[in-house]
Amino acid sequence: MEKLVASRDRATRNATRILAESQQRIIDAELRMTRNVLLRAARADRHAIGFLAPDFLAVADLPTLYRAILDATATFSDATSVDLLLYDQPAEALRIVAQRGFASDFLASFGLLDIRHPTACTTAFTSGGPVLVDDVGTSPIFARQSTRDTLLAAGSRAVQSYPLPASDGTVLGVLSFHHPGPRPTSGKAALIARSAALALGGVLPHSSTGGAPNREARPT
Repeated sequence: MEKLVASRDRATRNATRILAESQQRIIDAELRMTRNVLLRAARADRHAIGFLAPDFLAVADLPTLYRAILDATATFSDATSVDLLLYDQPAEALRIVAQRGFASDFLASFGLLDIRHPTACTTAFTSGGPVLVDDVGTSPIFARQSTRDTLLAAGSRAVQSYPLPASDGTVLGVLSFHHPGPRPTSGKAALIARSAALALGGVLPHSSTGGAPNREARPT
């Protein structure tokens, strides 16, 4: 009798587990579908930063949010390429988590950047202010740095790097816009970066990333 009861209990637990797993798969599929629908809506929104919509942020996971931010750069800026970097605390480096327009050579050099290595994005991260480089070829930031040649070879002559601060002042990462020729400052790039910071601050578990505190920008 005890064996029968134990067998029945195991069967009940297995049935419950299988049902729960099946329901979870359905929930996960519905969630993926919802994210895709909202992502398409964000892409189609030509008048506002669609990824700031509460309905979108309520269900967006990080890859979906990254794609929405890149879509916004294509819609609202004239940058030919863009990279989104987040702070990797164990490595004390900025890591590219999403990008558009770059080939493997660029990613090999800039995919993981020690924050002590001088570039536009690391300077923006450590200073807490935007770094606007009108000409990579003549900027003192890249003087005597191998990264200058890598940027120029990738077709990036001008760079706008914006820190992404959370509400508590922690800098989560950097969003950088790249242009093939010297260009003036773009207010749209700053708007996208501010919006990206707000969105990431609501989704990213930044309390565990240990980003840099927001400090006054150094002159560049």
